[in-house]
Parts: sequence; structure tokens; C-alpha cells
Amino acid sequence: MSLAWVQAMADGVALFILLVQLPIPLFWLFVHPAVDFWRRHPRACYYGVGFGSWGLVAATLLGGREWWLAERFTPPLPATAAWLLPVIGLALLTIDLWLIAQVKRGLGWRVLVGLPE
Repeated sequence: MSLAWVQAMADGVALFILLVQLPIPLFWLFVHPAVDFWRRHPRACYYGVGFGSWGLVAATLLGGREWWLAERFTPPLPATAAWLLPVIGLALLTIDLWLIAQVKRGLGWRVLVGLPE
């Protein structure tokens, strides 16, 4: 397994996570200031603002991926510590998935995606 393949896989995982999770705060920034309006128009909220925020983020991330994937913002590590960053990254991903599962278990999918709002 070459280092370039591992780098490509890491970039793919990063892109997927950003595409899934980055639009969520953007969606709520559009919805909450005009929550009364969006409560009267729930389909417009989810189809317009929801898909719009995901589309905006996707276009930005995919359109500029050569730029934001070009630079690695980590200092060069000695060979003995090169395993540390992937381990920390996997730990953070595991914590993220665990937190999502806890929120789903405690609140349910309807609340998790904001349907009661």
C-alpha cells in the first residue's frame, strides 16, 4: 500500500465528512432568524434551504478542492511519530460517530434533523 493511496483515501474521507456535516450550521443560520416563516413553509425550508445549503457547500468544496487539499497543515513528523496523526484522526471520527448515535438515541431522528422545529 503506497503512501499516495493512503493520502487519497484520507482526502476522500475528509471530503465526505465535510460534505455531510459542514452544511448543518449553515442550514441553521438560514433557518433560525426567520423560524416563524419557515414553520409556515416547512417543505420550502427543507427543500430550498436544506438542499441549497448542501449544494452551496458541495460546490465550494468540490470546486476548490485542489486548493484546500493542496497544502498539508501539519509539521513534518519524525518517522517514529508518523502513526500519531492517523490514530488521532480515527479517534476523533469514532467520537463523532458515537456522539451522533447518542443524540439519535436521546432525541430521535425527527429532532436530530430538526423536524419539530
